[in-house]
Amino acid sequence: MFDTGDLIEISLFHTSRPLLATIQQANNKLLVIALDHPTETDLLREGTRLCLRYATEEGLYVMETTVLKCRDHLFVVPKERLGFQQRRRSERLACNFLGCYQPNTSLEEMQKAGPEAGELTHVLDISQGGCLIRTKQILLAGTLVGLCIELNDGEPLFAEASVVRCTLAKDKDSKKGSYAVGLKFTRMLRIHQLRLLRLLHDLAEAA
Repeated sequence: MFDTGDLIEISLFHTSRPLLATIQQANNKLLVIALDHPTETDLLREGTRLCLRYATEEGLYVMETTVLKCRDHLFVVPKERLGFQQRRRSERLACNFLGCYQPNTSLEEMQKAGPEAGELTHVLDISQGGCLIRTKQILLAGTLVGLCIELNDGEPLFAEASVVRCTLAKDKDSKKGSYAVGLKFTRMLRIHQLRLLRLLHDLAEAA
């Protein structure tokens, strides 16, 4: 992790807005990083404290470091001590996010359609491996679902999922005739894996 070509997420200590970046060069002591959106380069200066995050199947690797040098759109930071935030894939965390879904829709089709396509849904809990949503229609086990979740930071989370179960919803906010649908995430881009792991960490800290 934190090697050349890795897509990482950067959090600045003076702002909550995460930035996406790619590692251009890496050795035992230094990393050379380029932000994916050059218009954001003015947010980084020599001496800026950063938190770097890299997602794997096992969890989230975290490194706190400081910008040493800036050159055009490239930033040099020292490799510091690595932390690891492990999450159990089955650990469910309660949440309340709006989203939308489309049955029989692939990840690519859902992303192309955009965050307002499909049927409106509420996400009731979420984990690294899947989530529970409330729907107005029955979804059969095994059905492929394209899913978009609206996160608090305004960035959508796209995923392809498979229906694991569908039962009558019993939570207090459910309306008659609504269903609780358990979904298993089957495909997700690296950028959205990063967002999901950061979300799980924030939800766990707030619980």
